[in-house]
Amino acid sequence: RVVALESAFSFGVLDLYRKIVELNEQVESLEARIAERAGVSKEQRVVEEACMRLKISQYHFLRTQANYYSLSLSERAAVLRAPGEDHLCKSLIYRNTNWDSTVKGHQNSEYYCIVLQYTHMLDNDRLNALIKMLNRKNDISRSFSFRFATEEESLDISGFKHNAIAPIGMKKQIPIIVSSSIMNLVPPIIYLGGGLVDL
Repeated sequence: RVVALESAFSFGVLDLYRKIVELNEQVESLEARIAERAGVSKEQRVVEEACMRLKISQYHFLRTQANYYSLSLSERAAVLRAPGEDHLCKSLIYRNTNWDSTVKGHQNSEYYCIVLQYTHMLDNDRLNALIKMLNRKNDISRSFSFRFATEEESLDISGFKHNAIAPIGMKKQIPIIVSSSIMNLVPPIIYLGGGLVDL
């Protein structure tokens, strides 16, 4: 980019541009150090910024103990002070191994983020039917075939490690499918991964 600018602008403008880039990098570095000292991780900042962009105002981050995922669901609910086990949710990255990249449309994706409760099992037949219904205009007649994305694929798509996937703030935009039973929770509160295993 700087090379392209050299031919178009005088030396003074290029010097100014380089100084602006340098200052921007310094500001980002300082912001990261301040957040780190305040106990805010890079992953938490990513999720917070995504929430702000999406105008999601009601969220909180809770830190858990290191052995959180070795606890039973009732123990996890107690640690989080959740209304019940049904409010504990997870985000899973699923891959469509029969994905046809030639079919256009944002619903036709190689990867999908599925948000469901720990107390429920994913029904692959219903997932297939939903994806087919979403893609009905694309005239996709063959079946979809889903499997869990590998840890490497999940990290590449979401930017978050295993047991830390947040559906908001993912590195790449993919369709997010939320289980209908989550929409009927009372009170309407859910607990999801926040970008780190203990967040």
